[in-house]
Amino acid sequence: MDSARLRTLQRSLPFFDWYATSPHRTMESHEGIVDLLFGNPHDMPDPAYVAALRHHTLPEDPGWFGYVFNNPEAVAVAAQGLRDHTGMSWHDDDIAMTNGGWGAIAVAIRLVTEPGDEVIYYDPPWFF
Repeated sequence: MDSARLRTLQRSLPFFDWYATSPHRTMESHEGIVDLLFGNPHDMPDPAYVAALRHHTLPEDPGWFGYVFNNPEAVAVAAQGLRDHTGMSWHDDDIAMTNGGWGAIAVAIRLVTEPGDEVIYYDPPWFF
């Protein structure tokens, strides 16, 4: 594995340690908690959340909802949010924004594998 990939993997390990012991893990079974970290919630969203989405997602130009990769302003906000939430030192270059979960899976696979490695994964069922 090349040194850049190894450094990236080593830099990500503290997040997994944090997640395993984070307050999030102890709250996930409480009633009224909607877990948006990993998964697809089946509960109705909180009305205040919906109101915030309505207020802040009104398009301001024709390409407003187009796919944008690694928008510098969005990356900076994500890194700051992760710093605030985890207490870890996240940098803008630690963030790779994609056009959705499928793109993130592809980035993660490329990060931890090398040419010739065999990777087996299930296609997401919602495509079928």
